[in-house]
Amino acid sequence: MFLSDLENIYPQIKTHPYRQLAVNNFHRSNKELEQNTVFVAIRGTTWDGHTAIQEALNKGCSLVVCEHANIEHKKILIVKDTRLFYTQMAALFYQNSQQKLKMLAVTGTNGKTTVTYMTEHIWQQLNKNIAVIGTVDHHLGSYVWPTSLTSPDAKELHHRLQEFVEKQASACIIETSSHALAQDRVAAIDWSAAIFTNLSQDHLDYHNSMQEYFLAKAKLFTKYLLASNVKNKIAIINQDCEWGKKLIVSINNLGIKLKTYGKEEADLTFKIIKQSPSGMHISFVYQQAEKTVALPFFGEHNAYNAAAAMLSLLVEELNPLQGAELLTDSFRIPGRLERIVAAKDVFVFVDYAHSPDALEQVLSFLQQVKTRRLLTVFGCGGDRDKAKRPLMARVAEIYSDYMVLTADNPRSEEPLAIIDDMKRGLSSTAYEVIADRKEAICKTLQQAKSGDIVLIAGKGHENYQEIKGKRVFFSDQAAVEEFYK
Repeated sequence: MFLSDLENIYPQIKTHPYRQLAVNNFHRSNKELEQNTVFVAIRGTTWDGHTAIQEALNKGCSLVVCEHANIEHKKILIVKDTRLFYTQMAALFYQNSQQKLKMLAVTGTNGKTTVTYMTEHIWQQLNKNIAVIGTVDHHLGSYVWPTSLTSPDAKELHHRLQEFVEKQASACIIETSSHALAQDRVAAIDWSAAIFTNLSQDHLDYHNSMQEYFLAKAKLFTKYLLASNVKNKIAIINQDCEWGKKLIVSINNLGIKLKTYGKEEADLTFKIIKQSPSGMHISFVYQQAEKTVALPFFGEHNAYNAAAAMLSLLVEELNPLQGAELLTDSFRIPGRLERIVAAKDVFVFVDYAHSPDALEQVLSFLQQVKTRRLLTVFGCGGDRDKAKRPLMARVAEIYSDYMVLTADNPRSEEPLAIIDDMKRGLSSTAYEVIADRKEAICKTLQQAKSGDIVLIAGKGHENYQEIKGKRVFFSDQAAVEEFYK
């Protein structure tokens, strides 16, 4: 691409001395400054790229894009928003591959991964070659790329979309975090559909309030979906969530096709007929037609997730009720109420729940179906929203017969200090503190009797712990399997 490819968005490029610059590479990090590279200076939460402008020029970067500069130089291009510029450059650099795909986004506090996996399964059963970008990994069929972020950096995102196109993908569904939305990482995409699952307390270490958190999520609909050039683009919203209701009001007059899901008075409604630790029987109704199926998932929250995934079929102009039949096949969603079969006569589940609402959804379901005791092993992440720690402990106390408080990803904090924050939400003594996560899991499994349910919460699919700046291997699933061996 050439710098001039962006001049319709940035008119100042038309008179810039480097208008015809061939862009061979671009970066936002000062660790990758080199000749023939465009450096985009972005003000982040921990580092401001504008402090590296002179360094970039000294190292021979072909262009420096910034929002302000205290020096004049012919290689400097000043724009209003470098985050957005970086994203738009990424889209063009990778040949706008997103335009060759049907692009779906899922946002919300909980359920993003489950909805993407359910959607992928439904579409695959219909021979649609759909790719996934999410918390667990990026994948297209048997091709897998590891990831460390729910929503990747814009350059990585558009590079991945180009790879998906090269491997014959026809669609892509992306887990879209509030951070990615706030930072314009998912701008410059023509969305076919955007799904809102729910909103509850999380990430308030980054967002200053629930309202700010909501506005970041809403941006997917009110800015990006609205700007999409796709005809018949669809907003799919959980109307039973209070924040979902607010989102519906926000987009009602924007001319975007809206489809809702919920237990009553939505476009797609559902009713759980019965459920057990093996799954649930559920009835879905869409446009007065009804479909009752047995799904290999558990809990009301997964009924909502299934409804959202089913409505994604509207992108293909198909009846959502087809999706209900296609979800009856068992398939694995890593770390989302994942039962570890090695436990045999004890029901052991691993789940990613790491917010008060997510933990309550899982525990309330397990409380309903338990026949004996419910034992919960969980922790809270370090260097993250501290306000949710006592709230999570309080939720666990309400539903559990016994709890073991342990480490999650302590990061730079001391595990016992995190646990002390958690203990402030407790009023009983029906718990034990074991900071070592493997020891906590093993001790709980030793106590478990036939028919008991054990929930190991917080890490889900993750196969590591973050401790003092390092990632060390750790898997809840592996710890359980090793114990039973």
